[in-house]
Amino acid sequence: MFHEDDLPTLKKCMRNNLERPEVEAIVFDYLHFYGNRNTTLWSPGWYRRAPRIIRNSIRSYCVDGLFFLVLDKNKVARYPRAVMAGATMYHYGWVRDEEAMNRKIEQVKKYWGHTFGPVDYTQIDASIFRLFEGTHPAAVQDWLPEADGLFEADPAYRLSRKQRKHRWMLQLEKLLGVELSKKHFKLVKG
Repeated sequence: MFHEDDLPTLKKCMRNNLERPEVEAIVFDYLHFYGNRNTTLWSPGWYRRAPRIIRNSIRSYCVDGLFFLVLDKNKVARYPRAVMAGATMYHYGWVRDEEAMNRKIEQVKKYWGHTFGPVDYTQIDASIFRLFEGTHPAAVQDWLPEADGLFEADPAYRLSRKQRKHRWMLQLEKLLGVELSKKHFKLVKG
C-alpha cells in the first residue's frame, strides 16, 4: 500500500515514463512493518526496493508474489528495466497477529514446496528494528492497533547464519556507503 501523500509524485512518474518503452516498471522504496505499527525492518534480508507497477504491454510474471520477471523469449526471463517512483510502499504483512499469520502460512505452504514451523515474532534479530515516526496511509489508520515503541524481540534469540551474514553486510554498507541488498530490477537512466 502506498501513502496518499505520494499520489502526486507517483502520477508524475507514470506520466513522465508513459512514452518511454524502455521503462518497463516503476520501483518503490519499501517500509516493512514488523510486530506493530512502530517497527520497521532494515536489513539486506528484507528487500528495500521493488518494482510494483509494471507495463501492461510486456510479457511478465511474478515469482511467488515477490518480484517480476519479463519474458523476452518464450522461456528466457530477466528483471524489468525500471525507474524509481520517488514513493514508498508500506508493507504490513508482518503486523497481523501471530495466529492470523500461522493460518495464512497453513493456506499457502503447499505452493512453496517446503514446510515452516509456527511463527513466533519474537524470534528475530532486533538489531534490524527501526522506529517509524511518520504517518500511516489513511486506509490503514483504523486497522492498525495502537502500540508504544519498538516491537520487543526475545533478547536470548540466537542469530542464524544468514542473519549473521546480514549483520556483516550492514556493517559493510555503512563503511562503503553502498546498498548490498538484492535488486530485482535494472535501473534505467533519465
